Amino acid sequence: MKRGIVLGAIVAAGALAAMIVGQPLDPPKLTVERLADELHLITDQYDGNTLVLIRAEGVVLIDTKSLRAGPLLLEEVRRITSKPVTHILNTHHHFDHVGGNPSFPAAVEVVAQAIAAGRMIGMDEFSRPERRHGLADRTFTDTLTLFPGPDAIDLYYFGPAHTDGDAFIVLRGPGVMHAGHTFPGVNVVARDGGSREAYPATMSRAASTITGVRTVVPGHGPLKTWQEFVESAAALRRRQ
Repeated sequence: MKRGIVLGAIVAAGALAAMIVGQPLDPPKLTVERLADELHLITDQYDGNTLVLIRAEGVVLIDTKSLRAGPLLLEEVRRITSKPVTHILNTHHHFDHVGGNPSFPAAVEVVAQAIAAGRMIGMDEFSRPERRHGLADRTFTDTLTLFPGPDAIDLYYFGPAHTDGDAFIVLRGPGVMHAGHTFPGVNVVARDGGSREAYPATMSRAASTITGVRTVVPGHGPLKTWQEFVESAAALRRRQ
């Protein structure tokens, strides 16, 4: 009986330790949803939402989930298309959005807002030499446009919100925006430069500047409409 109690305590302690370090015991279960021609959303029960855009030249990913989900994400992308991943765009630096970056080849160009890119350098996910290629290769300060014509992707930075390096990433062709952890609601992690005070103004600038979006992909959870995004930004301003 005593041995059983001790063993049970050890197992419980191990499970608690796993939860404390943010590594759930159950493996991620990825689900794929087709949003438009050549555009897919990949979700799981733990990590951030991933967008997969298939271009003639290759695949663009927006956010790559956690370090342990990265290999699963790579497998799922390979099931969707035989084209290589050419670009990874990160909405912000948190582990469940950038941790999968190193699972992709070193030739993939990683793009992030400059502040977020700087914070990624000190993360455990990129601490080993074999993972350093997952760091940002290209950064932007305020705006950046990638690709010509209908493939155009616009990246915007409007100031602190969830963190101090949040990017709003707009796919012009399908009219889809990945808003990362900025939406829905106020979701500030102050230790990463997020600002509850600046949040409403940041969201208002995004709502008033960005055009042509119909569907918003939040950092986690179900899809939202552009009108819901605009209304959320207005509600934040009213609460000030």
